[in-house]
Amino acid sequence: MTDFLGEKRLLQPHLPLLIEAAINISLNTDLTFNVREVSIYFLEQIGDTFAKHLYKKHPAVLKQIIDAGFKLACEDDSEYPDEEESPHSLSLYMLHNYAIEVPLTVIYPVFKENIVLFCSHQSDPLVRKAGLKILGHLCDSDGLLDGVKEDIDLFTDILVAGMQDPSDIVREAAALVVGQFSEHVVPDFLERHAKIVPVLFKVLQDRQQIATVSADHALHTEKAIYSVKEFIEQMHETEVKPYLETGLQMLMPYLLGANQKRGVRYMTLLAVSSFITAAEREIMPHRDDILKIIYEIVNSDQDQELKGAALLCAGNLAQAFGKDNFPMDALEAFTKFGLVCI
Repeated sequence: MTDFLGEKRLLQPHLPLLIEAAINISLNTDLTFNVREVSIYFLEQIGDTFAKHLYKKHPAVLKQIIDAGFKLACEDDSEYPDEEESPHSLSLYMLHNYAIEVPLTVIYPVFKENIVLFCSHQSDPLVRKAGLKILGHLCDSDGLLDGVKEDIDLFTDILVAGMQDPSDIVREAAALVVGQFSEHVVPDFLERHAKIVPVLFKVLQDRQQIATVSADHALHTEKAIYSVKEFIEQMHETEVKPYLETGLQMLMPYLLGANQKRGVRYMTLLAVSSFITAAEREIMPHRDDILKIIYEIVNSDQDQELKGAALLCAGNLAQAFGKDNFPMDALEAFTKFGLVCI
């Protein structure tokens, strides 16, 4: 059927019937994933060709598609261990397509209503996770960014609640979305650091072992640490001071853990570097501990990019304190490595 999507005049009179059939197939968990995948993709492609027609002539049908996408997003990824995609991941692409193709004034109220409902009013953690993941996937400039910025206080509260959820899968999803908001919803989201950062630190403290379990867990942790970096980079010396000790204590195990993934360690070094830059001389009590870790990475780690990030931390420390307050043996070691890299 996707081959006929270019034939607008042929398909347009039959759209409601075709969409109803595609929704029924997509939501039917008794069918094989391959069959459902084709049907979900068909619904996604409908948005490319017929979005304007749907929101003008068939708004109820458009809402049915969005509602179906939200239901698909509630399915458990773990039920599809041998597949690269799942109904959950495919639904995110599908929903993002409609967020792009349909005017914001039309589509945003529909998404907002469903996101708030799923995140705040459902007892099933998979439903809360779905609401959060959809929110994060659609918060970019191609999607719902302008609407999200208008409701930033609402969504900030939803993310704080998500990071404190009793379910680990919801907390993980919320931490991932915090990273996505830190990348896209700026500066509005970063200005609310007093609400977000303490809760984010607690989530990351609890994830130190979980992050080593799988590549997905590591990626979600990396995104959360990225958000820490983004928050701290926007702060001045007086703003970062309340977060300094707790933040560094939370980050260090990600650097020292033998089983932590490379991406997690790399992002942690960038976050530590952000703390150093923002804190300036307030970093002094932590200087020697940071130097010890940096020195170990530069001298023993085999990953050149990790060594480069460690060297960046060292450079920021030297800039904060001046050459006279920087240990000579560390300065020589870092200079030697820097010359090798040139």
